Amino acid sequence: SPPPLPPPHPLPASFLRRMLQTVAIKSTSLNFFLCVLGGWIALILYLEVLSFLLLSWSCERQLQYTQSLHEGGRGATESSIKLLLLGDTHVLGPSRRHQLDIRWSDWGLRKAFATAVWMHSPKVVVFDGDLFDEGNIASNREFRDATRRLQRIFGLHPPPPSSSPEGQQQQDTVVFPISPLHGEAMGKRYSVLVTPGNHDIGLGATVSEQKMSRFEQSFGLLNGLVCLQGHAFILFNTQVLATSSIYKFRKQLMDSLTSEQLQAQVRACGDGSLVLLQHMPFYRLNDQGCGSGRDACLLNSHNVYMSGESPQYCKETKGGVTFKARDESLIEGEEEVINQVASEELLASLRPDFVIAAHLHAPCRRQLLLPPHNQSLTDETAEITLPTMAWRMRPDAGYAIAILRGKRRKGEEPQLLVAFCALPNEHNILRIYAAGVMLTLIAVLAFVVRDCFKAKATCTETEDYLEKIE
Repeated sequence: SPPPLPPPHPLPASFLRRMLQTVAIKSTSLNFFLCVLGGWIALILYLEVLSFLLLSWSCERQLQYTQSLHEGGRGATESSIKLLLLGDTHVLGPSRRHQLDIRWSDWGLRKAFATAVWMHSPKVVVFDGDLFDEGNIASNREFRDATRRLQRIFGLHPPPPSSSPEGQQQQDTVVFPISPLHGEAMGKRYSVLVTPGNHDIGLGATVSEQKMSRFEQSFGLLNGLVCLQGHAFILFNTQVLATSSIYKFRKQLMDSLTSEQLQAQVRACGDGSLVLLQHMPFYRLNDQGCGSGRDACLLNSHNVYMSGESPQYCKETKGGVTFKARDESLIEGEEEVINQVASEELLASLRPDFVIAAHLHAPCRRQLLLPPHNQSLTDETAEITLPTMAWRMRPDAGYAIAILRGKRRKGEEPQLLVAFCALPNEHNILRIYAAGVMLTLIAVLAFVVRDCFKAKATCTETEDYLEKIE
């Protein structure tokens, strides 16, 4: 028979000691790592997803509440159009910004827009100028690259080769009617209306045919009339109305906007509202008359109803124009508002129901007096100025949603129900991330110190145990 096997050699005490210590340390380290990882996942989900959803949901509820207050027993009508209004998106360029800054800004715009489209389900998305930050100084290659990025961010479809009925671009006249662009995001489709801004094609003397032409090739005609569900939308290029603009551009656009032919086409659109979409607001001295939409959150008069806005817009702020004081004078004609003469002429001729502008980066609503018409009493129109959607313009960025409805032939007075929606404050997001990093570092340091003391205690206990089994 084979000889018996020798008894197994006992493991050395040092090996057992190291094994037990390693198991205990790895188990504690894994638990700590999982806790830190879970905390960061929860923090990122809140800052990058949930905070946007909560603000958009709150804004949607506010608009629905405002709508219920002014239904007038008629409910939703076929003429109702839900609008998503975006001002001054300022997609960054490489000349002034670092690539890291560009990626961060693009990511913020993509999150904000996707959340807004998913939550509000608009039929029409309006881009009210300054789509780009460097469009007016970009080379053709840089402009094409920025356009592709913008189309990806907002789900825009490129325009057809020519949007003009005559098959050619018309940069200084209003073409009517034209078809809107189209887009798709979050599984939802929408029409798109685009107006140019000073950061897209320049302002005044810096506007050129080459800049206008490449903008038209990417986003359709600069000036045009769009008919949607009986409502007429006039888009026009306010950048050539500055007094320093080329006279030919300014004169032809003014003649086109005040022509009888355009007014006839507006009437042919239907019996809905006439809405002007323009980048620069009409003339105003300062922001003192911007109303309660940014302060007291009260309902406005004259059929423009502002729902209870988010706290950033409800409280009294110092930011009138970007970060200007409210009583500081605006620069007329060249920088911030359309000059007074052109404003009065356009309002007297077009007599719009509503005006939607941007450019000043802060929300505003006010009533514009229209000159008497056919010996009638002086009427009013409402002008809405949109906040910027870009974090790089101001940290308390936002957008607006609106419902446009009412047909005169059915005895319905035109109404524009508007709610300003706040985005998460960029400074707060960065502060929270910084606080999260600091807390993580403190927790890691505390864990390492605690683990060192615990390792010493475990080593002592292991030695005692090994002495007993030996």
